[in-house]
Amino acid sequence: MRFLLSSRPQAPSPTARRQRGSIVVNATIALSLVVIALVGTELGYLFFMKREFQKAVDLAALSGAQKFTPYGSNDGCTDAKSTAVASAALNLPGVPLGTLECGRWAPELAGEDHFVAGTPQPNALRVAIVAAPPVRLLPFFDANRTIAVRAVASRAAPVVAFTVGSRLLRLEGGTLLPNLLKTAGLDLGSADLLSYRGLANASIKPSGLLDALDVPVSSDLDVGTLSAVASIADLSVGGLLDASITALQKQGPAIDAQLAVLQSLRAGLGAAMLETRVPLFGNGTTPGILVGLDSTGADALSADVDLLSLVTTTLGVANGRNLIALDNLSVGILGVQAKASIIEPPSIGIGGTGTVAKTAQVRVYLRVNTSTSIVGSILGIVGTQVDLPLVLELAQSTGTLGPIDCRAPRKMTTVAVSSSQANVCVGRFNQMTSVSDPNPLHFFHTANRCTPGAGGTIPDSADGVRRHQLLSVLGVMPLSVRVGLPVLESQSAVVTPLLQEPVAPSDGAERATVTAAHLDVARSAANISDAIAVGVLGDLLGQGAVATPAARKTLAEGLVGTGNGGRGRSITDVGNEMRWSAQAVAELQASVANGGLTGLLGGVLQGVGNTLGSVLLDPLADVVCNLAGLGAASAVHACRVDYVQNNTLKAGSNLLSSTLTLVLAILDPLLDLLSTALVRLLGVLGLSLGETDVNLLSIDCGTSKLVY
Repeated sequence: MRFLLSSRPQAPSPTARRQRGSIVVNATIALSLVVIALVGTELGYLFFMKREFQKAVDLAALSGAQKFTPYGSNDGCTDAKSTAVASAALNLPGVPLGTLECGRWAPELAGEDHFVAGTPQPNALRVAIVAAPPVRLLPFFDANRTIAVRAVASRAAPVVAFTVGSRLLRLEGGTLLPNLLKTAGLDLGSADLLSYRGLANASIKPSGLLDALDVPVSSDLDVGTLSAVASIADLSVGGLLDASITALQKQGPAIDAQLAVLQSLRAGLGAAMLETRVPLFGNGTTPGILVGLDSTGADALSADVDLLSLVTTTLGVANGRNLIALDNLSVGILGVQAKASIIEPPSIGIGGTGTVAKTAQVRVYLRVNTSTSIVGSILGIVGTQVDLPLVLELAQSTGTLGPIDCRAPRKMTTVAVSSSQANVCVGRFNQMTSVSDPNPLHFFHTANRCTPGAGGTIPDSADGVRRHQLLSVLGVMPLSVRVGLPVLESQSAVVTPLLQEPVAPSDGAERATVTAAHLDVARSAANISDAIAVGVLGDLLGQGAVATPAARKTLAEGLVGTGNGGRGRSITDVGNEMRWSAQAVAELQASVANGGLTGLLGGVLQGVGNTLGSVLLDPLADVVCNLAGLGAASAVHACRVDYVQNNTLKAGSNLLSSTLTLVLAILDPLLDLLSTALVRLLGVLGLSLGETDVNLLSIDCGTSKLVY
């Protein structure tokens, strides 16, 4: 067989062509996958390094911010930067930090990171890195590998919790708080009081309360969120006590004793008090148990508040303006009634420098109403009734937190205390329906007040105090008066000595009593009674004295009397008693000067003294009456009465002088007893005018935290 061979090349078969093409495609795909894998690895590496860069700047910012001093010294900036550099070198060697800036961070500042660089008193550090990773996985791949990250860390502002004026609600026998608890349904004995004071040994944080109330609190809580938190709906006293119990239970068995006391308090309070709604947070204008969080923010939620302060403040807020009966005022005057009302509750201040806490604003109602005779030490007048409605208004004192020193081994701060004006009013108040309204319900009413108007004086109107019938002399001469005077002017701020953070057991260094005015209780009570006396006399002097002939005859008969065998007292004796009243005015004037009230009251007393010195007496009148009577007692008595009526009590200066004499004779023993009542009253309230107690609860100097 012969084969014919051709020299012409043959074309590849379709199958061979397909096989060769598939190899190229596969190779291309494989190379693409390798490139994608390398690029993906590079991108993954870049993302990984970005996280590492971010972690490094976060740690650098945190460690640097910790070096800032809480009191805002510029010296901390150098330490903060060097610490941040050291931290970055440790966590990310070979990559230098970029920007390092000290400044101020606050949520209300503009900008994405709410940071302003270069401000005085820095509290934050901004750290940035703008660099490429130290290793390039694809060196042949020319692309921009620069990573830019930054972080801002802020040193939390120091937070202090403190109270002012806690003596008002101190938990001791005979003070206002036990009376308040009695009103709320809980009557404490002396053993119970000792146990309840142990609540001061347990503390809880506002954040713990919120957690127990199922209110979520995050570390980035801002002021707006706090405003929403502050309006927790339907928070009752019972709910707050339950939340406190829950927060205590989480602290373990170390505070079981305080937990048992709090549970006992919860069980003993009446339903009305437990259901009373209370605001947990307040601010400068809205009352609340805790104030200052609106300006301090979430940092304030970590402050420690002792349980006794929390409970007593809560009860003060919950009581509202309900009147609290005051017992233990027994004095030698019949018909003494006293009640007190917490017009504005106390508060616990929580925050940084400038935070304000306030004492309770108290209004005291005291009424002396007697239908029995008040026997003067000289005249012995009978048949005289006295109705003295008195309101004592003690406005709030304010404590403002000063600089906080966190450098010392024991943290310290100060509080500047400003004492507000105290006023006393006697007369007819808003709810009293007439000039001689005897109804106690109309007097013991929270709408009755002794508050200065826009001009700084107590208005003579329904909103202030109007004339009220104070005396009814011998049942025929009603005398109506009004008194509205300050007994303690507002005092400028007085700074406490350095207060140190509390330690256990307490050494007292966390407490101080500020005396803004050098007044003791006895002197304060004397000033009040002096102000009443001078106000009464001044009002009588200003309005004059008016009496009908029949009334003047009755007064004359009372002055002369029926003693001495029916003849009565001589006209000379009556005149001498008038001169005694002038001496009484001089003694009152000395007392007023001793109490520092001369500027307010001295002019009134001078006018009263001048009026008393104008009495016209005829030394021969007794001789005339004795001769006219020729020994008959009734005739002598009638002559003396007629002379006193038509001469001593003659309309004009003599009548006014005689009226002042009668009033002085009556007020002299009355106001002595009133001073005693006021001393006891102030003791029951647990306060002295012009004195404010400051109690430091905790100092937290804060830590650094990431804010951007």
